[in-house]
Amino acid sequence: MGSGIAAQVANAGIPVVLLDIKVEGKNLPADAVARMLKTDPAPFMSKENAKLITTGNLDDDLKLIKDCDWIIEVVLEDLKVKHATYEKLNKVRKKRLDHILQYIHHSAGTSGQGSG
Repeated sequence: MGSGIAAQVANAGIPVVLLDIKVEGKNLPADAVARMLKTDPAPFMSKENAKLITTGNLDDDLKLIKDCDWIIEVVLEDLKVKHATYEKLNKVRKKRLDHILQYIHHSAGTSGQGSG
């Protein structure tokens, strides 16, 4: 789901940072982008849009999101996993300069959990 969202944002011409869990010897987001380039129908309007996606993992590359204006979190529907992810995000995300919005925009891609 996260890679598909990243593709659509890249299709709008917006640079994207796509991070996933760390798996030794693999770059899961880069593998996902490579798969999307071979998919029919293609999620990218142009293969060039894939170059707008920077990939990495949540352990080594979290610093890549420090200047992002919008974070879309798409992790397992498990509250422990979500809370752990939010803790990591809160350590690196930038504070806004204005007093109305204290932090950057953050969205959660929830698929099955209720909000209450």
